[in-house]
Amino acid sequence: MNNRVMDRRSFLRTTAGTAALGIAGGAVKGKSAARAASAKRTPGANDRISVGVVGMGVRGTALADAVVNMSKNKGVNIELAAICELWRVAREKKAAEFGEKTETKLKVFVRHEEMLEKADVDAVIITTPDFWHVPVLLDCVRAGKDAYVEKPLGVTLEEAKAARDAVHATDRVVQVGTQRRSEDKFHVARDFVKTGQLGKISTIECAFNDCSPRWRREAQCKKMKESDVDWKYYLRDRAYRPFNPRDILEWKLFRDFTMGTSGLLGCHIYDALQLVMDVPYPISAVSQGGVFVYKDGREVEDTFISLLEYPREFVAHYMTRLGNRASPGLKIRGVRGTLDAEAGRYSGEGGRKDDRLPDKPVKLTMPKQRRPSHMQNFFDCMRSRQTPIASIDVGYQHMITSVIAQEAMIQKRRLVYDPKRDRIV
Repeated sequence: MNNRVMDRRSFLRTTAGTAALGIAGGAVKGKSAARAASAKRTPGANDRISVGVVGMGVRGTALADAVVNMSKNKGVNIELAAICELWRVAREKKAAEFGEKTETKLKVFVRHEEMLEKADVDAVIITTPDFWHVPVLLDCVRAGKDAYVEKPLGVTLEEAKAARDAVHATDRVVQVGTQRRSEDKFHVARDFVKTGQLGKISTIECAFNDCSPRWRREAQCKKMKESDVDWKYYLRDRAYRPFNPRDILEWKLFRDFTMGTSGLLGCHIYDALQLVMDVPYPISAVSQGGVFVYKDGREVEDTFISLLEYPREFVAHYMTRLGNRASPGLKIRGVRGTLDAEAGRYSGEGGRKDDRLPDKPVKLTMPKQRRPSHMQNFFDCMRSRQTPIASIDVGYQHMITSVIAQEAMIQKRRLVYDPKRDRIV
């Protein structure tokens, strides 16, 4: 076994235990917790929503930009007030960059616990490496903050379960970052499936493909020094190893920090598939994959295929390949034809001759009134206290799919999800 990777059973046991106990991320404790809880506030329709962002990498920068852009719209009373970033160089750069954009002096922190204690924020956007998602989320909801947490919802099902239960125990609004759920085309596709025009649906083809060494950060890795990061803090409960900037900047390549391809990319497609087909999760999975293209020291596969059996008697064929970007998108195959949910059209492609749909593709009609963006939906729900479109329960459902598919590949056997026991067996 690669000595970088913890024994898998120990990893699952440690992650589940720490998440369940609420100590995985150094939860806010004692007087700090009391102060944070006492600061809990529910913003009204006209109140300003103050936002903090934890993790100022590519995704964190994009979402911070989204907040700044929204704050400039009339009638949207939102402000970016604080950022949190472990790497000094990035922290200073982003503080200056967003200070100029907002024309304010942002509050800047190294650790999220400091932000929760000292910054007067109503909402926290969490864009850390995957293995930090749940620890930060737990601290946020226990400190009385609403949260937008990037997908996937953790790295193990036990961890995701702890997050779900913690959110249910509070009145906090939590949006999970599977933003495709906010795209009109998938809701329109779901409505079309419900009409039954495709006839019996037995298979679905879906993928998230590319043809590049995704997430490589070679130039940045050369600039990162151990003195500029809190290395032991970053590792959290992972086994100690000497400082390696790739573990921070290219964390998506290593299993100590992410579940793998199924969670990194698959959860976007799983979530769209399950929305369109109106099913919560699969009942079984078999998977294959490996590092076939990019021999760059990665542990996470660059090629991944899974067959997911769903309770409504259909099988989904999911693929991620980083060696060719051609993709079927999300195609739903029925006996009368095919729905291309990604392209927003249907036709008689592949249907039986006697009653298939028209051969010429027919475009689905998109609504005149577009849905709010994923981020807008989050802020709207903060004010209304309604459940956001990608709730913690939706996030847990995509985790069931992500984990069962990934573990089926790792364990090289068919795995089954048992909803009564809420576990994979």
